[in-house]
Amino acid sequence: MSNNTSPTSPFEEYCRPCNDLLNEKNNNECNNNNECNNNNECNNKDTIKKRLNSTDYYRMNRLKKTKYYKCTHCDYITHNSKSALINHFNSKHIPEEQRPHQCREPGCNRGFAQKAHLINHMKRVHNTDTTNLERKTIDIIYEIKLTNVIPMTKTTKARREFYTKNPILTGSGIFNKKYKYAENKYIKNHDLHYDLKKGFITLEKKYKKEKTIKFSLKKFRRGRLIYNQNTQ
Repeated sequence: MSNNTSPTSPFEEYCRPCNDLLNEKNNNECNNNNECNNNNECNNKDTIKKRLNSTDYYRMNRLKKTKYYKCTHCDYITHNSKSALINHFNSKHIPEEQRPHQCREPGCNRGFAQKAHLINHMKRVHNTDTTNLERKTIDIIYEIKLTNVIPMTKTTKARREFYTKNPILTGSGIFNKKYKYAENKYIKNHDLHYDLKKGFITLEKKYKKEKTIKFSLKKFRRGRLIYNQNTQ
């Protein structure tokens, strides 16, 4: 196991044809504009993503190997999304006690990089009901509180006014552009992160889970099956 210190970024993003480190400041375009044979694909990344959903986009990237992520602590690379590299980093370069998914059973100090591995551990080792862990997140709820830091620009002031009247937002609402705070301007995820970073707001995230419905056979009545339905 490597360093116990978590770096700011556990990965670097590269263009495959020229092995050039993609430049976040230039919208993840290649720095090597004149020589890279893949220049058009790099520059049109956003257009490609609009045409394809994320699954198809990364499936295409695995075939074309246009872009890859490289671990900064070892030789591991992946053509999947960043999350694949983050899972690798958490499982190989982070101590168990610092991994994101911790076992809460008394006396057990195991930690895992992925929730699926924690669920398997809970079932296999502790024989524990993992229904709540297995429920999928169907939405994210953002609870926003304003701070005493007053923004200076017209755009950030407009967002602050919007937060005053709408302190609770949802991830689905942001994705579907339901939160209009100025003409042709809608709240985006990076707006929340920017306002949080600048100290304009404090932010609490809650995860809305899908409901688990359990059916149990009760009895027959007039040729029909009658069920007990319990929603958790």
